[in-house]
Amino acid sequence: MREKFVNRLITLHERFQMNMNVPTAIFGTAGNLQQSIQSREHYRVGVWPCRHTDSPALGNGLMSLLAYLLDSLSDARAYTLFVRTDDDNDAFAWSTAQFGIEDWQPENLNENIAVAAELTRDGAGWSLVLEVENDLVDEDDENSQLTLTYHGETLAELTAQLVTMATDIMTGVGMSAPRFDAYESSTAPDEKLAVLLRGIGLWQTNLTRSLMALKWVDGDLPGAMRDLAGAGAATGESFGAWAASTAIGHALLPGYRNDMENVSTALNDAIATLNSFPFAAVYIGHALYQLGQAEKGYSILEQAVSDHPRSAMGWLTLADMYRRGSRLDDMLDTFQRGIEAEAANAALYRNYGAVLELLNDESLLQSVILIDPEDYDEALASWEAIAAYDEALKLQPESLVVRQRRTQLLLDVAEEASDELVDSLRELIERDKSGEYVRAVVDQLDILEDFEDVLDLLEEAAEAAPERVDRHVNLAVAYMAAEEYELAADALVTAQDLTSDMATQADIARLLLTTEDPDFEGKMGEIEAQVSGGATINGSDIRFLEDVIDSTPSLVEAYILLGRALYLRNDVTGGLETLMDGYEHHPQEAELLLSIGQMLWETGNADTAMDYLSQGLAANPNYVPLLAIVGQYLFEDGQDESAKVYLARAEAISPRDPALERARKNIAAILAGR
Repeated sequence: MREKFVNRLITLHERFQMNMNVPTAIFGTAGNLQQSIQSREHYRVGVWPCRHTDSPALGNGLMSLLAYLLDSLSDARAYTLFVRTDDDNDAFAWSTAQFGIEDWQPENLNENIAVAAELTRDGAGWSLVLEVENDLVDEDDENSQLTLTYHGETLAELTAQLVTMATDIMTGVGMSAPRFDAYESSTAPDEKLAVLLRGIGLWQTNLTRSLMALKWVDGDLPGAMRDLAGAGAATGESFGAWAASTAIGHALLPGYRNDMENVSTALNDAIATLNSFPFAAVYIGHALYQLGQAEKGYSILEQAVSDHPRSAMGWLTLADMYRRGSRLDDMLDTFQRGIEAEAANAALYRNYGAVLELLNDESLLQSVILIDPEDYDEALASWEAIAAYDEALKLQPESLVVRQRRTQLLLDVAEEASDELVDSLRELIERDKSGEYVRAVVDQLDILEDFEDVLDLLEEAAEAAPERVDRHVNLAVAYMAAEEYELAADALVTAQDLTSDMATQADIARLLLTTEDPDFEGKMGEIEAQVSGGATINGSDIRFLEDVIDSTPSLVEAYILLGRALYLRNDVTGGLETLMDGYEHHPQEAELLLSIGQMLWETGNADTAMDYLSQGLAANPNYVPLLAIVGQYLFEDGQDESAKVYLARAEAISPRDPALERARKNIAAILAGR
């Protein structure tokens, strides 16, 4: 099993996918990892053992908690490398488990960040030194090697800095503003924290060994789970429960392939031991849901909110699990029960409002709890959502997302600009420093019959901050909604003169095209519908797209449409040349690189096609259409194992994406023909 260690480590979070139109066999463990690397998370962090003379297990406990935090980021994956695959001795000794990056690195893991540590203790307390190797930059870059040092008089002070450590690592290697769930700092004495950390260190070391099918050291998993829960509870505080339940939840990842019948009783015992702390059941219940044991997860969370009705985290997690399980009635009921239990925080109100907005059928809303239904003739879900956003803003007035959503809902339920809508938009304008949230609102102004007051407000905003590009652009969009195209063009020209940003210039250029031809967006939409449907377009539409490119080379959509249109007219050379012209202007545009790759593949240039698709994934690692098409093409090429990684990654990001659905159908057809 040592040779499969890396494969299992990479696919630790994956499980067979259900309810698909293709056999689950194509979504299994990846084989050719070298070819599949592009589809993985951008930040791949190898975490080596922590050197500590007196207690290596304690040091590994700290590194395990750090790895769990890093692993919680959406675009990062942390791999604990506490056991070497080149050690043929199956027996375990801490003396041989003290190795660093220079001593051993796993083959084909392709981690691009390596973290090693050394923990020391003297009369002044504890010191932890992290050595970070960053392969995302050149070796001579000043950020290729980082040394981070942390001190604490006690273990409690040191563990309080774990989020800081994780943040320092990720910002040091280039991630912008990583966000981690906070935990309460410990005040427990060193003796109790040392027991807990040693337990976590041995726990994670054993989990790593299990990926090589090596025997558990010092007992077995169920017994260690009970001990770990006991050590967490013995601290008598939230940190201990958080650390223990996070470690236990990590062990439930699908890739560890635990025998759930064997650990079920131990899990129940662990939850009971940690019952004083609501998030213990939350972490473990959620992990079970991720493992595919939804009913067990629901049951644990329902018991948790019953035992701890004031825990917002419990209600939020349970509601989200019901949402993902398509149990919409239960989801809405969970939000409402949490609010009635006075557990609601800003996040619970915000999420309740968000799901109400998504209700296509108001009959799904059995009751409302924030408004009096007799005060409204219709749109109860929208008004209930507005009320939920009002409550969220009382608790978190700085939230621009909530303020934007509230303003848009007021727009949706009104026929003309009400005083409440204008006041809400005014507050949003004052708080929105980028203008993007205001733009989302003004983009929908055309649904109103009368919005003169909104125009007045936007004019005042532009006059009050004449240096703000966004305010002139937003005013122009509002003018266009009012069909005041000359005024819109004037505002756009003013904005154009204020910026050199390429994305903003492209946006302004497209809007200017609409001021010159109000039917521009409609025309582009018609052409897009035809080309997407595989229909050829006429010569006048071809000339229209050519004129758009000539006048506005920043509009990448025009290159894509023209290239595909020419290809559909059997002008393969012209289609590729058009797309390559666009590539010169937009070398990292995902949809453009997708189109180039598809056209090259379909014309028999498989290697070149994969080169461009790989460029697209390097710049856009989470773009599902790229992931799906690469998975399909690898499957067509007989590289089934490599295809699995791309398809599983796409599935994890957006399981209902139309591009993934198309790939599934195409793969099913290929399977049928084999």
